[in-house]
Amino acid sequence: MRVLEHTVLSKLNRVSKSLSPTSSVFFREVDRRVPNASTAYWLPRFDEGLKLQPRLTPDDEVVLSDIGLLQAFNSLVVMYGDQNMKALLAWQLVQFYSPLAEIALMTARFGSKQKAENFRPAYCAHHVEASFKALVLSLATISRITVKDRRLITPAFINLVSTALSKVNASRWMDNDSKSLVTQKLALAEMQMWPPESLLHDDVLEETYSDVSENAFLFEYWVTSRSATSQMNQTQNYRDALGLPGSNFSLYLSYDYLLNNVKIALGTILHLHTTMVERLPCSTVASVFSWRSSL
Repeated sequence: MRVLEHTVLSKLNRVSKSLSPTSSVFFREVDRRVPNASTAYWLPRFDEGLKLQPRLTPDDEVVLSDIGLLQAFNSLVVMYGDQNMKALLAWQLVQFYSPLAEIALMTARFGSKQKAENFRPAYCAHHVEASFKALVLSLATISRITVKDRRLITPAFINLVSTALSKVNASRWMDNDSKSLVTQKLALAEMQMWPPESLLHDDVLEETYSDVSENAFLFEYWVTSRSATSQMNQTQNYRDALGLPGSNFSLYLSYDYLLNNVKIALGTILHLHTTMVERLPCSTVASVFSWRSSL
């Protein structure tokens, strides 16, 4: 299992560090990209999960954000088989979650007692954010970023987009058709950094997390909180908050090509607050945007 684990993780690590080419494929051609899963298998499951109207057909296209990752997974399954890959996944889950049941197992998880101590705050923070992401982001926004701060940052992003539009229109190497497509895409770009306004109120947060148990041991509490989270009445605003980048691990900034959204982790601002000066106003972030616009 250790040899398999090393081989698989090494390959996935190489893929993660390489460029991530995008690709599109018709559903009827999925078999060519993923031979171990047929179109007949994928199509109804996508249709059930997405619940689109009209329903998906074999002639609809799928945009793959990282074709290299999909090909890597496929080659691993072909090489080692479904059962071995499922066994490896189960072993990874045991290693990743077992310290929640017994903190002493963190030493086995990270390789040494010193590493376990170093990673413990980030490990705990990650699992808290995984269970209460909308709550954590909302409380961080309310307590650390004022309404005035947010009103400064948003126009600064708009100014950055406007500067990019000007530079595209002024370029000499881009033809008119390309300029038109790029400017249309840029003009509609949106920034997402904090949860929607409706989640920045105590009563909404209280109602959202009302089913989470308050009387349980650590591991039991973690299990019930995750179960409660998955069963919540997830409004669109709640789903939007869950889609924001986390603050404990990268990526801290991402771009969603389909939704045309630039997503920035809230932790990037909070990091500026705590490391550059004792209390850095978020107007500095607006200044950073403006500085980038001058490049």
